[in-house]
Amino acid sequence: YEYKANSFKTELLHFVFSYQINDYVTLGALIHKQNNNGFYGRENEIDILLLGGHTKLAQGVKFAYSLERVEQKDMNYAFRSGQSNFAGLALLLTF
Repeated sequence: YEYKANSFKTELLHFVFSYQINDYVTLGALIHKQNNNGFYGRENEIDILLLGGHTKLAQGVKFAYSLERVEQKDMNYAFRSGQSNFAGLALLLTF
């Protein structure tokens, strides 16, 4: 996807997939890449990688898990660049 307005331009790539291994386990991934060329020549990139899934424990009960990596690169100001990592766990109940 590409968006342009005045001197601002954004390019996006968003890719998502999931795979059901068996009746109990589903795994998936998300890849997000974003490039921004903004006003006054400002340019930055954002990359997101998310891996996760869920396991069915019982009728109406799932255990979900995920790992996420977010990285931002600011081409004009190096001190605004960085990387973060997250892990998530959840117990999903259906009534």
